[in-house]
Amino acid sequence: MKMKKFGFLAIFVVILAALSAGCASYGAKSGFPEMGSDPRLTKVSAGDYTISAFPLNKEEGKTYFDYDLGKERVAAVFVEVGGQPNGGDILSSVSLNFNNSAVLYPMNREEVYYSIRNEYWAKASLWYFAGYIGAPISALHTKSVNKKIEEDLNRKLLVSGSGLKDLRGFLMFKVPEGLVPKGSAVSGALKLVLKIGGKEAIYSLPLSPVEFPEPESSAAPELNK
Repeated sequence: MKMKKFGFLAIFVVILAALSAGCASYGAKSGFPEMGSDPRLTKVSAGDYTISAFPLNKEEGKTYFDYDLGKERVAAVFVEVGGQPNGGDILSSVSLNFNNSAVLYPMNREEVYYSIRNEYWAKASLWYFAGYIGAPISALHTKSVNKKIEEDLNRKLLVSGSGLKDLRGFLMFKVPEGLVPKGSAVSGALKLVLKIGGKEAIYSLPLSPVEFPEPESSAAPELNK
């Protein structure tokens, strides 16, 4: 009888361990960073507006997205537009241009979501030792967490066509490995096209370097400034 109780207790402990290790989580900080006097901050005047931007480092990426974005070769930039908005003024487009004429455009919300969402299959091996007893619970929890990630991205990411009133949020750029090797730094300018009073105006904001993990010997090309 004691052996049976011990056996059940052992199985219970294994299941709890698997649940603790295998359950998905999302601990991203809500809201946006306060730029203040950060040396990475860049500002440019655009008529009645002031555009501010700075790239997130590794720690900030984890803070606001609970993920090391560099692992996915994603460069995140925070952008804020201040001033007195006029009705109909919008963010028309954004791009990141290299000196070799390569152009990067922001990832859409779906692309960012699939880069940072929690994967159930990555934790599946844990349930082999627990007899798969907790797998349905973990799957439901992971689905719930991924829903939180999706909702958080909807609040945080900027998209073209957004009105300029109280505009602030993050832009994500997927950097091809052949363009900027890991271990190198991306630096240069963020190009924004605003439609103000029905007319398009182009503004360029130089960015501080954004580094990627896994050093390689080749050097990164510089961006136009």
